[in-house]
Amino acid sequence: MWNTAAAVSVLTTFLGAFLALGLTYIYDRHKAKTAEREERAKVLRTIRHELNENLERIRRYFTSEEEAYAALEAKLNIDSGQGVGYLAVTADIRLERTALQTAIFSGRLFLLAPEILEALYENYRRIDVVNQTSDDIRAIARNPVSREHAPMIQSLVTVRRGYLENLRDSLPGAVSTLAS
Repeated sequence: MWNTAAAVSVLTTFLGAFLALGLTYIYDRHKAKTAEREERAKVLRTIRHELNENLERIRRYFTSEEEAYAALEAKLNIDSGQGVGYLAVTADIRLERTALQTAIFSGRLFLLAPEILEALYENYRRIDVVNQTSDDIRAIARNPVSREHAPMIQSLVTVRRGYLENLRDSLPGAVSTLAS
């Protein structure tokens, strides 16, 4: 009888240990999924905020800055007198991409769904073009500019404006995709 009681005791101890291990495994899996969901929400919230800020900057560019710089250009050219040359004035616009860079470098970008990644990459590619054309315009402006530079500057301004218009139209959809 003592052997049976010892066997039952050993058996219940092992069953209890296996049950505890199973419950711990299930709890850890649930905890990991919850942490991943929270990380995904944090990444989406940060990128959504950055895209909203960029969208607001683009809207401000089209509503006030563009007109203000056109008026400044006209005033400077009237005040400069004859023979000085034509002064071209354009807004220097830079859009943020820090949230995406942080998500990439932290390795958390993989948490996002493929359709979200596609929308993000397309819009951030446009942001990169806007930033690069602004950098190119700034680089040209740092050096003495001759009449030969005018077509290049105008081309860069036109490209940047086109990409800003595309972003103005596409960013609201990308932001709403991130919200869902």
